[in-house]
Amino acid sequence: LTGASAVGGAITVSTGTVDANGTFDATGGAVTFTGAGNLQLAGVVASLGALTDSDFGTVTYDANGDQAIVSDDYVNLIAGGGAGTKTLGGAVTVAGAFTTDALVTTAMGANNLTVAGATDINGTVTITTATLDANGTFDATDGNVTFTGAGNLMLSSTVTSLGALTSVGFGTVTYDAPGDQDIVADAYYSLTAGGGSGTKTLAGNVTVAGNLIIDPVVTIAMD
Repeated sequence: LTGASAVGGAITVSTGTVDANGTFDATGGAVTFTGAGNLQLAGVVASLGALTDSDFGTVTYDANGDQAIVSDDYVNLIAGGGAGTKTLGGAVTVAGAFTTDALVTTAMGANNLTVAGATDINGTVTITTATLDANGTFDATDGNVTFTGAGNLMLSSTVTSLGALTSVGFGTVTYDAPGDQDIVADAYYSLTAGGGSGTKTLAGNVTVAGNLIIDPVVTIAMD
């Protein structure tokens, strides 16, 4: 679709791809995934309407430049396009996987991002005063995690890499699995070993410039 897409009724996506290269507005309408299909959005998105994708479906913001990500509940979400900053327009919840492509920045600002599945940061994610709550695996290999304010990164599962972690003067990383978990070797500003139980094991040398907090019933192992 090269022009504007106005969905006043309903559009159903099964296993195909809707590639909307112009503006997209589903105000008063509905976008429903019934299979592992894709909705690709390259223009300004006013609304996704009633977005129904509780089990499957991927939404990709793929403008080759800056773009706003609509506040909504997604199954799988990709900040793509190969360039530019994708800025959260409000709180975003992802039931499946969240990916930031290489050379792309996801700017959270003060808007929380909650991810139930895998988080894969190949580009950059910037956190100002919001919380990125990654409940699945987290991998920022070759990517960047940058704090620009007193925000939070909460990690509940296996962490492969925090990429280039920039947290000069602010930012808290919390390992909050309700059980055993490895803490990635890195230089943190503030670090919390949380989750309410288990052993958090240092996987290498760790430097904390700010506060180190160990929650009750949690053990840090420096093996």
